[in-house]
Amino acid sequence: GEHELAERIGMRALDLDPWAEASAQLVVKARLADHDVDGARRALAELEARLAELEVAPQPEKRELFAQLGRPIRPASLRGAEG
Repeated sequence: GEHELAERIGMRALDLDPWAEASAQLVVKARLADHDVDGARRALAELEARLAELEVAPQPEKRELFAQLGRPIRPASLRGAEG
């Protein structure tokens, strides 16, 4: 259905640009719409890890998704927001 298509598009976009937060958000929202909370958490964790490599914080929308899914943002991923 539409959710699976949205997830595939988001995953393909992440293949092209692994740091594209909008693409990761598309994957997360598609998985949530498909009631795949664990998959959404995994997608957010992967985004968080990629952003931590760059020492940048997720955009506010992604921080909200982290909060909704009950995942705290690691301090290491916030370094870019502080400096």
